[in-house]
Amino acid sequence: MNTIYSLKYLGLFLFSACILLSCKKPADSVGLGLLPSEEQLAANQSDTVKMVFTTEINDSVYTDESALQLIGADIDPVFGSVRASIFTQFTPSTYSPSFPTSFEIDSVVLSLAYHGYQYGKLTPQLFEVHELTESMYFDSSYFAFRTLQANPENLVYFSDVGSPFKEIMMNINDSLYLGTDSLGVKPQLRLPLQKELGERILTAAPENLANAAGFLNFFKGIEISTASPLGGIAAIDLLDAATKIRIYYRDTGSEPDTSFYDLAVNSTNARFTHYHHGFANGGGELSPLAYARSFVDNQFGYLQSAAGTRLRIKFPHIKNWNLTGLKTVNKAEVILPFVPDLVYGPPQLLFAFYRDTDGKLKEVPDYNTYAYPVGGNRDIGLVQYRLNISRFIQKVVYGSIATNELYVFAVNPTYSSNRVVLKGPEYPGTNRYEQARLVLTYSE
Repeated sequence: MNTIYSLKYLGLFLFSACILLSCKKPADSVGLGLLPSEEQLAANQSDTVKMVFTTEINDSVYTDESALQLIGADIDPVFGSVRASIFTQFTPSTYSPSFPTSFEIDSVVLSLAYHGYQYGKLTPQLFEVHELTESMYFDSSYFAFRTLQANPENLVYFSDVGSPFKEIMMNINDSLYLGTDSLGVKPQLRLPLQKELGERILTAAPENLANAAGFLNFFKGIEISTASPLGGIAAIDLLDAATKIRIYYRDTGSEPDTSFYDLAVNSTNARFTHYHHGFANGGGELSPLAYARSFVDNQFGYLQSAAGTRLRIKFPHIKNWNLTGLKTVNKAEVILPFVPDLVYGPPQLLFAFYRDTDGKLKEVPDYNTYAYPVGGNRDIGLVQYRLNISRFIQKVVYGSIATNELYVFAVNPTYSSNRVVLKGPEYPGTNRYEQARLVLTYSE
């Protein structure tokens, strides 16, 4: 499963690269120094290299181990529907706790701390919480398409309406208040759960609360999802201290008292996000993905995070570009204009990879050249992305890299839902600057 292994590596690479966004050089310096300055004066340019755009489903990525996970649903007018559900384990605040001999459960609340990211317009949704019946394991890997078996009973319960059916709107900027005074608590999604869950945990046999293994065998975790077709998607920080299940209970014995018991998510708890895409539910542009995993479209290319889509760019004749052996590539840039969208903002950054002879995805060798970075940053002014792939093209032309295909990914493929429609090499119109192109700067 070389592809699977390389995609795990890909996710780690993209996460690390995001941290280094501030390390970039001006675009006009990219490629300088590959040849002595006197030779660059005689350089020529070409932007007629043939390109073929293929949009592919990108669901074979791992979404586990990250603190950030997504929850919610939305319907994009182009990319169709996307639904994000969270699966996670919990750890008790203390093991072998001591509870009163007689007590009553006042309430049980699931709190999920927002991380300040949203996708789509936030509107009320029907959230569901289901207890897992299938175990999770921290040392296992979980794909974006993976699900786990869960009890069909919805644990959410709103006492004010006497049922689990009450819509809640996520608000990533809304802190908790007591009257008009802010409690200084991080914005969070709060879902009331059935009191029976709290009673079952507090009355569990001692061995179920004695250690991690006993507790996870007793309470395997939960699935958090939405039953609504849309309502927006938000990022949740599972490792934030505000994310927890809190059980409020009251001592009904001789010395009445109110207290609580917490279940939190720590770094050793298994967790992942499941994504479900309905590409046919958009405007029809991506409907081929309803019955195939890829399609060719040289007018447009489609990139979406949240394990959505990636772009494969083929340069079918690039290996024939230097048959005479007299040309030297100074610089090679892929320029990708995009369609502006005021509602669904384009990703901040794109990344370039290729497949080696073992079929593994590897970053283009230009990432190893700090002085001449790949770039890939979103340029709002020019409405385009620019990827410096000079060393990749050099190695392809001269035979040290066998493939003539480039893979382009949106930043944060697992815990973001950003997307962009790229203008392809045959984008309608006569303006070449509105079309995707490979610009080669070379000398003879």
